Order: sequence, then structure tokens, then C-alpha cells
Amino acid sequence: MAPQTTFELTGALTPLADEAALLQQIAAETGATLTEAGRSAEGRVIHRVTLGTGTANTMLIVSLQHGNEPASREAVLQHIRDLAYSTDPAVLAYLSTHRLVYVPNASPDGFVAETRLTSQGINMNRDYYVAQAPETQAVLRAVRDTGPQIIVDMHEMWLPGGTVLWTGYGNGLPGTHPEIQTLGTTMTQHTLSRLASEGHNGSWYPVTEYPRAGLTAAAGMFHAVGMLGESNVLGYTLAERVSIQRRTMDHFTEWHEANSATVAAARDASKEHALTSTGADTLAIREQFIGLDAPEVVRIAGYRLTEPLDQKYVDLFGITITDGVANIRQDARGILPQLLDPAAMDKQVEASREIMPQALPTSALLGLHVRAGGSTRPVVGIRHRAGGKVHDVTMP
Repeated sequence: MAPQTTFELTGALTPLADEAALLQQIAAETGATLTEAGRSAEGRVIHRVTLGTGTANTMLIVSLQHGNEPASREAVLQHIRDLAYSTDPAVLAYLSTHRLVYVPNASPDGFVAETRLTSQGINMNRDYYVAQAPETQAVLRAVRDTGPQIIVDMHEMWLPGGTVLWTGYGNGLPGTHPEIQTLGTTMTQHTLSRLASEGHNGSWYPVTEYPRAGLTAAAGMFHAVGMLGESNVLGYTLAERVSIQRRTMDHFTEWHEANSATVAAARDASKEHALTSTGADTLAIREQFIGLDAPEVVRIAGYRLTEPLDQKYVDLFGITITDGVANIRQDARGILPQLLDPAAMDKQVEASREIMPQALPTSALLGLHVRAGGSTRPVVGIRHRAGGKVHDVTMP
């Protein structure tokens, strides 16, 4: 018989010991795999649960980044159990071609203390660049190890009104591939439509700028669609909030199943762009990105480091540094300005920008021609030397 959570049995939040026992029983009796994602600052286990064998089509679901938002954790525990024990042919077919990876309790210290912050006083959902908290590092290792197409981040909010759940995608990170952003929009629209068909008043996430260094926005950095789910504490019981989060995850999985090939293509396009871009696409530097007060557009070729970068970042993000230079053309393209740019709020090392030279024009420059070697040739570019360096001069 499938086990029940303490919340289902008594209405009380499931204690950490019962969470561990529940997940251990599920792993012992079903095809689910239970591993340790990491440890909290106070040494508590952060569990990682895996369902399904379709590793190419992976969705990562993270809950309880904030310990005082309990509906997400209770809903995820039920979601794991329901899918793990399911005999529904549709569910079994989904799990044969897709994989779900869960971190059901990302902040166990915060859960025990019923606080938004970790025991170190860190808001881990603002920590996905610097990765100070061991809890953040546990989630980042799950991303690194499983390569998800979609990263789902479940939370709770306190806002007046009749909205039961807000959802949306992390479009706040400059450099997110446009195909990833488009799919975030369609996934959000699907979820809201499905909620409406069930009589639920869902809405887009009501904040125009996603939190800097939050998981949902940072998903684009990992070539993944980032989706947010936030149930409303005001006006709804805990049971109602758990139920709506449970249904929302069902809608996420059904969209994933129907669109996994499209998501895979977008992910491939994002990774290809990161590896091959010539820099004609500029990186926008702004306050939410690296801490400048005004927008700045530069053509960054990479960063030349004057000191070693902490190995933690190399390992967590897969950053490649060759001869002291982190070339922008790499899989970890999105994180480089966050950690290496000299103007970055989260700068972790001293480095300088290497700027891509502007391409010389291919047509005559303002109609200028020069006669040399008995023939007349168009002037397509000018180079001059200054400060010991050669500079290209281009005209609009």
C-alpha cells in the first residue's frame, strides 16, 4: 500500500524524520531512486528523488527554498508518491520517456525554524550566482548532474485578492536564448488555461523583474525553461494550497510530455549559441544582471583573470578557463559576467573584459578608394595604432 504523508494523516506538517522514512519506503517499493543532494549548514540531509528513465527529457522540481512556505513541500511529497506507485498506463508511458528529479526540501534548517532564510541567514533564492549556502550548492549540483530541460521552483506568497496561484517563467536574465523564453511563455499560458478549466483563478507572476540570482530566472543560464509556482497564503487553507500546487505540477508534467521535443530543440539551440556565438549578439549589462545603474551594451569576448577563480564555481557551473582566460564561447556563458565582470555585484575574482573587435566592412568605406600597385581598390576599413595596440575603425 502506498504510504501517506503526516499531513494527509493528521493535518500537521510532515516532520523531517517522517519525510525521510516516506522517501525511503517509496524508493524501496517502487522504481524511484533516493540519493543525498547535499547537507544543510546544520548538517541535515537534503534529499534528491528521481523517477523515470527518459534521461534526455528531464524536469527538475525544487520546493521549500523558503522554510516558511510549507505547501510546496507537502505537495511535492504527494506528487512523488502518486507517480511512483501509479499503475496508470499514461503515467507509466510518461516515465518511460521522461525523468522527474525532485528536491522536495531544499532548506531543511529553514523548515525547522519556520523561516525564509537558511540557518546562515541566507536567502538561497538570491544565491544562485555566488552559491554561498550549502543548500544552494545542493540544488546547483542537481542541475549540473541531471541537465534539466525545465526547472520548476515552487513557493508561496502573501497577496490580497482571489488569486490562488501565480506562475510564470524566468525571463529576467539577459542572454537567455529567445527560444527558451518563448517556451516559458507557452508553458505558463498552458498552465493558467488548465487551472481556469478547473475553476481556479491563476495569474501571471505579478513582479516584472524576477529576483536577481533567483532559481527561476537563472534557469536560462543552464539552457533550461524556468517555471515558478506560488500559492497564495492569504484566504486559503494549507490543504487548499497543497492541492493547487499538486494540480499545478500535474499541468507542468503534461505540458512537458507534449512539448519535450520542442524543448529539447530549444535547449540544443541555446547550448549551440553559447558555444559558437561570434558576439554579434551583445550582452546587456544592467542592474539586475551585474549591478550597473544604467544599461550598458558591450561585446564581451571573454575575461582575463588576474587571480584564480574558486574551484567551487568551476565545478558547479562547468566553467572553462584556458591560460587565464574564460572565453565567452562556452556552455557556462551565462554565468561568466555574474562572477567575472569587473562591474558585477557578485564579482568573485579580479578580471578584465576582453572585447570583441568590430568586423571591418565589406563594401567601400564612404566611397574612398586608394591606388596601389597600378590598380585602384576600395577602402573597406581603416586600422590605426594607439597605445601600443592596433585598433579597427569602422563607420556606421
